[in-house]
Amino acid sequence: VFGLDSPDTAATRSIAADHRAARQRDAITDLLGSLADRVVIAIEDVHWADDSTRDLVAHIAEWGGPFSVLVTRRPGGAGIGVEPVLLEPLDRPALDDLARYVRGDAAIPDHELTRLVERADGNPLFLRELVLAAGAGLSTTAANVESVIASRLDTLPAASRLLLRDASVAGRECDVSLLAEVLEDADVVRLDVWDAAADFVDVTVVGGQVSAIAFRHDLHRAVAYDGAAVARRREIHRRLATAIEVRHAADPDAVAAVLAAHRHAAQDWSPALEWALVAARRSEAIGSWSDAWVAWSQASDAARHQDLTDDERVQILVSCGDAAERSARFADADAAYVAARRVRRGDRSETDRLDVRRAVVAVRHGSFDTTMRLAARALRPDADDVVVVRGRMARGLARAQQGRFRDAERELAPCLEIARRSGDRELLAHLLGEMELVASALDRPESREFAREAAELLADLGDDVRLAHVLSNSAFTYFAHGDWTEATRQLDRAVEALMRCGDNNGAGFAANNQAEILVEQGRYAEATALFESASRLLRACHNAFGEPNIHSGLGRVAVRSGRLEDGRRLLEAARGGYASLGASAFVLDTDVRLAELLTHEGRPKEAIEVLAGIAGDVDESGDVLMALAADRQRAVALGMLADPVASAVLDSVMSRAREIDAPFDELCCAEIRRVWSGLATLPDDMGQRRRSMGIVALPPVPLGGDSAASTLQR
Repeated sequence: VFGLDSPDTAATRSIAADHRAARQRDAITDLLGSLADRVVIAIEDVHWADDSTRDLVAHIAEWGGPFSVLVTRRPGGAGIGVEPVLLEPLDRPALDDLARYVRGDAAIPDHELTRLVERADGNPLFLRELVLAAGAGLSTTAANVESVIASRLDTLPAASRLLLRDASVAGRECDVSLLAEVLEDADVVRLDVWDAAADFVDVTVVGGQVSAIAFRHDLHRAVAYDGAAVARRREIHRRLATAIEVRHAADPDAVAAVLAAHRHAAQDWSPALEWALVAARRSEAIGSWSDAWVAWSQASDAARHQDLTDDERVQILVSCGDAAERSARFADADAAYVAARRVRRGDRSETDRLDVRRAVVAVRHGSFDTTMRLAARALRPDADDVVVVRGRMARGLARAQQGRFRDAERELAPCLEIARRSGDRELLAHLLGEMELVASALDRPESREFAREAAELLADLGDDVRLAHVLSNSAFTYFAHGDWTEATRQLDRAVEALMRCGDNNGAGFAANNQAEILVEQGRYAEATALFESASRLLRACHNAFGEPNIHSGLGRVAVRSGRLEDGRRLLEAARGGYASLGASAFVLDTDVRLAELLTHEGRPKEAIEVLAGIAGDVDESGDVLMALAADRQRAVALGMLADPVASAVLDSVMSRAREIDAPFDELCCAEIRRVWSGLATLPDDMGQRRRSMGIVALPPVPLGGDSAASTLQR
């Protein structure tokens, strides 16, 4: 944070490597908290931040205290877990004010200023660059902001233009003493040298000399960098790497990622490969999978220019694919595995293993047909046992993602004995985690034991990403049995860990599950905000399953909030999305939600028809909670028709809910009975249960009119 080097002490040396980052975050938080009663931390362009910086900012934001945290970043990429605000284009009055401010005393007539405001289309940086260009007498017909910036850079004196381009090679911020060393020009520390570039950089002056510069916007740096001659860029990267190696000679591994980036850009392939391998392994050791993927990508690129064995090339490519998969870069992961497969062409055993890895990536991306096709390649009679288990796991996960839990159970059941016999603890941990997911959905009693054993193994293996997935999946068991506090705690831990590791895909689905709990608690505004946050995460990963999940959740919010047209539009979109993915159980779940919508639209007969049409499929799915929800909606629809069978159906649902310990379904039945009976409040025991589960409002119960209500009361 402060750029200070602090040597190890006896106390810090005693901290285990895997706990150092957490202890460092705590120490920085304590230090910042001691500085003032109120601290505002603003960080720009956090899309360029490494995992440790994102972790620190997320830790500060979560800790609370006297801190307010404001970060800016481009859309997409890894987030940091704070509440996102999507910036909309500036409105016309704000743009007019900005244009007049930037114009200052420049001779730009008002009608020209109006034209520039219209061209900027709400983008303040574009408007600023257009106005400055017009004030300098430059063309303002450029198609984008980068072109405007480039034209303004071209008006600088040649020496200033070259200096900015050289400085851009060092990054958004540049240590000027390092730049002086690299350029062999002591004059760059003089303040007047930077005067002509004042529109593009901010300077830090210490003792009358410039100690550092920072580009005012990352686009300024990017355009300057792109304008530099390729040979010149490579030479500056090479010189920077050499100078940094000398400065950090005592511990060069600490700056391995920086050295790898410079050597790679300089096309110094041998040292680039060396430093990239060091950086990748250091990032993996602390669970920074986004940073690990960057380093492995640099290593795989450098490896193409080195005389390596096939084994070495494949090891690098597979590691690159693994890091990409763990940080939800699915296309990159598949590309790395395909490249490794080309190296291993002709070795059936190795290509089988790589096909299974690709199958897992495909299921995480929502490409279930691809998963089944790739996994089938590996399930030959003479295939290695471990390959067979991993292939079945990929197929089982695809079936589970589709909601076909009994099919998933059949895929996984034969695998447990093989995995235990193999002695492969990582394989066993992954299998147990997947079996827990399926067992929870089918309400099997062994689900918690699967979760416990998987969590212990993954913690021991240091696999934070998959441990977070187990936490996220096991939250379902707590949710189903009414311990929503523990379910939420598990999901909070999962989201935090997945965001820290750069797995936006996993974090998005965990956040979606958190939002579903909020819906059942009747906290619709909070649920909507969380669904939207989850949607941004899942869109960034291009996961085909994400959009229908979000539509389904927001559709149910709309129905229960009385926005029935919105509810129908969203639920029908969700159903279509699930159907296109072959996710039959999720189609059924959406049909149950559509039946709920029909009752609120005053169409109980149609609701009953929908539920009757899916009854057999719901039973076959094995999803007991979906079956309870379907029968509960049937009872409501029958009640609206004053059908005396309604009461018996409701009693049956409540009885089954008690048998399987599903307290939320019991509460919903009690609420329906309360509405039918015209009572003001729930019975005391049910009221207490509602409060303990944090429920603000139970799902609203539509009535069919006075005659139906009086019949039900009797």
